[in-house]
Amino acid sequence: MFNVITDLKKILQLNKQLVSRLREHLTHVEMRTITSPGGKYDFKVYFDRRTGADSRGWATGKPKPDKLRNYFVFGQPGVDSLVHIAVQINFPATKYSKALAGVFVEDEVGEIYIAHRGKLTGAGGAFKTLQVLDRLPKCIMAMENGRALPLALIGSIDDVTLVSELFIFARECREIVSQLAAERDWGKKSRSKLGSSAKERGEYVSLTPEGERVMRLSDYFDEFAGESTRKAVLAGVRVVRHGTIVSALAKKLKVEGHVRKSLAIDLAVLATEYIDLYEIKTSTSTTDIYTGLGQLLIHGETIEALLQLPVRQHLVLPARPRRSLELPLVGRYKINIITYEKFGGGYNFK
Repeated sequence: MFNVITDLKKILQLNKQLVSRLREHLTHVEMRTITSPGGKYDFKVYFDRRTGADSRGWATGKPKPDKLRNYFVFGQPGVDSLVHIAVQINFPATKYSKALAGVFVEDEVGEIYIAHRGKLTGAGGAFKTLQVLDRLPKCIMAMENGRALPLALIGSIDDVTLVSELFIFARECREIVSQLAAERDWGKKSRSKLGSSAKERGEYVSLTPEGERVMRLSDYFDEFAGESTRKAVLAGVRVVRHGTIVSALAKKLKVEGHVRKSLAIDLAVLATEYIDLYEIKTSTSTTDIYTGLGQLLIHGETIEALLQLPVRQHLVLPARPRRSLELPLVGRYKINIITYEKFGGGYNFK
């Protein structure tokens, strides 16, 4: 389990380390006007190159008494146009505050990671954090002042790929804001049409106007299985087996119930009196275990409220996790562990 760092001196020290890493990689500096839902401001923007559309940029501005600012943007250097903030990863400065999205967390061996509370804002106001976290790929649970807190994990402060991971996260957040804004607009236009007739057709109606079916479960469709360059900095192009494993498990589970899927969850099997939720990982690394647990807990709570049925949670792994991780998974969090192995052209599960 991760622990949130709340000591302000340590937060300041870690933010200085983050700033140093960013300035090392983003060397072209310009004065630009940055826009956000709060207004327009002039900042020094540090870009990763001198020209080119959709270049990566970061700005911090003068220190403010209440927060340490980190604005991540995408824009074109050398032109006189507005730059829009993709995501803010701000940390508390003089007083610890949960209102700021940026979080430093520490794992059980002392490694420090940057995480995010899922606070994003678009046209029409802020989105619910659970809506955002549901759509981010690396969700974890961290302890903050004795309470478990869902967060989006970005990357290790010491990882050589940290800057790349920060901008991958920023791009994901930008896409999520666009998606949620479109869904919110769709909800306003179509809410009046979703009434008893929709229920009769078996369509789900959102429990809250803000949700607008973020966790809409649709008939299962095969997930992408191919090549990804996300980790290309260290490992080159890697083959993603996740989609084919999901497909194999779905075929097996279709004999047990109606299999459903959304953007945020791998598999959910709907039975009459309960729902089985499956999260599949391709390794037993600490990060994958933490991420899988976070996804099951977050999505399980959402789906249980959405469909008003109890949820049973299953973590699907290539092998049993080490005992120090398996004990809390099975004991405290009541997670059932399923293992798989490649067999011929498919996979066996047990």
